[in-house]
Amino acid sequence: MLSKNKRNQRINDVLIDSKVNFYKNHIETIKHNYSKTKYFQKYSNDVFKIYEKKHSKLFDLNVDLIIHFCKVLKISSNFNFSSNLDVSNYSKQELILEICKKKNVLIIFLPLALKIIWVIYINLMKIKSM
Repeated sequence: MLSKNKRNQRINDVLIDSKVNFYKNHIETIKHNYSKTKYFQKYSNDVFKIYEKKHSKLFDLNVDLIIHFCKVLKISSNFNFSSNLDVSNYSKQELILEICKKKNVLIIFLPLALKIIWVIYINLMKIKSM
């Protein structure tokens, strides 16, 4: 990644370093860690096709992967990006609140509760796939 020593760099500005074998290394790591799992063969080719696009920005790669997995999991959602909301003048602490105001959303962030909900969701997906 071309983001070292760029503490205030925006997420959508992080570049993938084309001089290193990022894609090859990442794919090999995925294969090494997941090739023996139950659904690897079913899903890996589609994921690797996303990697073959050779995105120049990490943000674009992540968005493509998120959209792919939402389709696989049949999660329908509209994606909104803060870069489209004119919130660049706010501090990191104010940013979430301003995004919520612009989107007319009330949000309560409870990290432990979200983790519990996520674990329940994952377990429900496992049961559903049986």
